Amino acid sequence: ASYDSKIGIFTTADCVTFTCVTGEDDDCGDDPQVSWASTVGTTYHILVTGFGSNVGTFNLEVACEGENTPPCQDNGVSLELRTDDFASETTWEIVPEGLNTPVCEGGGFSNNQTITVSCCLLDGCYSLRVLDSFGDGMSLSTPEDLAGYRLFDANGKRIIDNWQDGQDFTSVSSAALGFCVPIGTDRVIDIHCDRENWLPNEVIIATENPAVSAQWGIGNQTDDGYQFWFYNPDGGNTRRIFRDHATSGGNGPANAQRAQKLKLSAMVTSPLPSGVLLNVRVRSRVNGGAYTAFGPACRFKIDPTACTITQLNNVVSSPNFSCGVSGKSVGASGNAGKIFANVVTSGGNPATNYRFEISLLAEGYTRNVVSNTAVLQLAAWQTLPLLCGTYTYDVRVQASFDGGTTYCPYGPVCTVEITNNSQFCTAPGAIVGGGDRSASFDQATFAMYPNPNNGGELFFNMSKLDASVNTVSVDIFDTFGKRAMTATLPVQDGMVSDVIELGSHMAAGLYMVNITAGTTVTTERLVIQR
Repeated sequence: ASYDSKIGIFTTADCVTFTCVTGEDDDCGDDPQVSWASTVGTTYHILVTGFGSNVGTFNLEVACEGENTPPCQDNGVSLELRTDDFASETTWEIVPEGLNTPVCEGGGFSNNQTITVSCCLLDGCYSLRVLDSFGDGMSLSTPEDLAGYRLFDANGKRIIDNWQDGQDFTSVSSAALGFCVPIGTDRVIDIHCDRENWLPNEVIIATENPAVSAQWGIGNQTDDGYQFWFYNPDGGNTRRIFRDHATSGGNGPANAQRAQKLKLSAMVTSPLPSGVLLNVRVRSRVNGGAYTAFGPACRFKIDPTACTITQLNNVVSSPNFSCGVSGKSVGASGNAGKIFANVVTSGGNPATNYRFEISLLAEGYTRNVVSNTAVLQLAAWQTLPLLCGTYTYDVRVQASFDGGTTYCPYGPVCTVEITNNSQFCTAPGAIVGGGDRSASFDQATFAMYPNPNNGGELFFNMSKLDASVNTVSVDIFDTFGKRAMTATLPVQDGMVSDVIELGSHMAAGLYMVNITAGTTVTTERLVIQR
């Protein structure tokens, strides 16, 4: 109001006697605002008046939070914040769509800490706003570039992911179209979730919704399909595009799964930016009806210069399907004797080599085999062959684009059941220690310890390195293929004896450690337990 206003909240049983719940009277220019814990089914009367003889028009805004008596009876969401060196500048708020009054807000955090706060929301749409009072975002963290935030629903599904990306906003970080709760189940397939190395001409795929597939060839083919939504958590870029059964968009053949595929270059109008962290979410529609709710968010970035992650072929309808398959046999003909990786490119160039890691940890067996195609013939090697009998192995794949000099990080682990009854097999229990580690570093000349690690110091000892090697590069990647740490260790007289301080920013979990010495590369698993 433009005058000195007052506000009061009342209840009444008979419209005669009113009981005051709460109220506020502020000076003119500081409009009154009140909040109270309401009770479901109770009618509240809101009285706006003026101090003394003040009268006039006013704007009234009412925002309702969910039932906050634990546990949340509505839509519980949690915000995970990693603060920077100036956490006192950071605040957050969740505001109902179209309003200005937060239903949840907070601040007063400590520097370089991970904080989780919660909010209970009624069904509806909201904006999450993370604010920096200085105007430089969450840009100066220790270690560098770790500050950011992500929003989860009560089931741990991501709604917004701006983790370790706090440097990309100034005063306000807020997605342009906000978010709605509850969220849906449609999403992109696992191998396309959290990829930050997309090429502009690649195809992203949604998981199949049976209700959409059932409409293939029935009625109007333009009103069934999937809408992909790409948006910048910091605001600005937002793009939605619908794929239906009617057109292929260059992603045939014509079948019930065609609408799940979106070629990124099909977005000629408002194309997606390169080098910018986006989130991608998916929702579906059947027979022109209402859209389902958008499903969980995945990180997405177009980066033609980035490394490309691959894995065993995970498309069930493909004749080369290998991820989770059974019935593979060493020496068998056709696909029964082969496993297939997804063919990948980087910067428009195809991979030159694929390295398959086949392991059975229970038996201490690990074998790395390199192929110049995305196909591995299971009888292609006799040194350290697969175990005698039928076993379910863990298989990972990594690609090289320079003839095997360097490799991208491994992709997700797949299981494959393989039978080896030929003369070229190893008896279970005969493998000692690190399996095929000798293919890269001799087992007696390489050590990385302690492992598991408490997140403190990680020691490296190496010897007998080639005289041309002056440094050893160590790259540590998390399970999403994101580099968590890199270091360069000096080589003296063909030896390395050094230590890396992992730091508190590395969460507990499994990591992949790539160690590169000249043209020799090995990958080790590192477990952090806190």
